[in-house]
Amino acid sequence: MVRSAYVKPAEMLVRAVREAAEAAFPGCEIGFEERIKGNGVRMTGLIVREPGRDCVPIVYMDPRFVPADEEDARREASLLVERYKEARLVRMDAEEVLSDPETKLEVHAANTALNTERLDGVIRKELGEITLYLFFRTGRDSGCLFRHTMLEQVHMTEEEAWKRGCENTASRRRTGYLYEIMGETEEENAARKQVYMVTSAHFRYGAAVFFLSPEVRREIREKLGGDYYALPASVHEILAVRADHSDPGYLLETVRMANRDTVSEEEYLSGCIFFVGEDLRWKTIRAGDACAQEGAEACRGNGRIPEEDAEENRAVGAGTADGARPETGKGGADTDDLQDQE
Repeated sequence: MVRSAYVKPAEMLVRAVREAAEAAFPGCEIGFEERIKGNGVRMTGLIVREPGRDCVPIVYMDPRFVPADEEDARREASLLVERYKEARLVRMDAEEVLSDPETKLEVHAANTALNTERLDGVIRKELGEITLYLFFRTGRDSGCLFRHTMLEQVHMTEEEAWKRGCENTASRRRTGYLYEIMGETEEENAARKQVYMVTSAHFRYGAAVFFLSPEVRREIREKLGGDYYALPASVHEILAVRADHSDPGYLLETVRMANRDTVSEEEYLSGCIFFVGEDLRWKTIRAGDACAQEGAEACRGNGRIPEEDAEENRAVGAGTADGARPETGKGGADTDDLQDQE
């Protein structure tokens, strides 16, 4: 699944982007960074820095775009800078940007291995391959990672911030059959009635609520009528299908193909799938596992989660916001058992 391909943006485009950014953000430092994204692809992105501001977005250039001439490069650069304006925080003033934490804190999900450096110092919970972390939202596509150092500015403890993030995330979820969310009638696409979707109200960073909320996992099981497999489509959504009607090996291959071909670089979450049974615990299934070959009965077992999956059923607040202790970016096992708290 991991690719090492890297196409450096055309010098003409980089020059045009720099000129457009300098004109749009006078007095700021304009830079470009290369980063390895979710599926292993290296990309180059624009970053605009201001003195005293350490929380800035990065907007990536399309490596496939090759400008035909200077005018073509300027046109693409203008579009990229407009995207940056939308994502960029207005300012880093704590009284303004970090105001109203009660409503702006959320929990997002990310792939653990690919985001270790990015999430260093961020309040988070590691659930094996997936990490849940706090994010301070200021707009649909803007905000910043919520670090331990920001707690004093918002006058909260770690537990209070995590609890509020869990509550906000759970309250802003959007769930339903895929055909409903896609705006179709059941008759138009009956196949999509077999798929249940979990995302957020604004369809951004909604996968986390599946891990946070046992109520959501219970709802999926009730709607699908039994045990199910959950597919991490991206950091934005989880798709669920009835276990008895599905081949886990086929689902794993579907996830692999989607990650390779359609999931954008920054949206990759996992190459695994998850089995959820009557006890509402999630069990991680990887390619090559016995469950992937033997199906739902092997996944059910005795209704217990194997020891090797224990770390992936750790405390994160569970959407009940009962004050579970988050991590502060230093790693470690300062967690409670998620399912026991539920």
